[in-house]
Amino acid sequence: RAGRILRPEDLRPPPLIRSGQLIQARQNTAKAILRFPARSLRHGVAGDTIPIRRPGDFRLLQGRVVAAGEVEVLSPLSPAP
Repeated sequence: RAGRILRPEDLRPPPLIRSGQLIQARQNTAKAILRFPARSLRHGVAGDTIPIRRPGDFRLLQGRVVAAGEVEVLSPLSPAP
């Protein structure tokens, strides 16, 4: 908007993933590429690392935002209870 002072968040690109959104997770292994649904627990833009969780699973995973609605799984954040 004209005449408005810019804030740091005004310069950040819009999130490709929103908190609570159902997303596609991809995990690369030595022998296969696994794809599964997950829920994001934080907003994220390309390159951000965000926590995610598979539906019905209590383990937190860490994923890097690679596209709209898609993350690459990096590593688990916590073990299953």
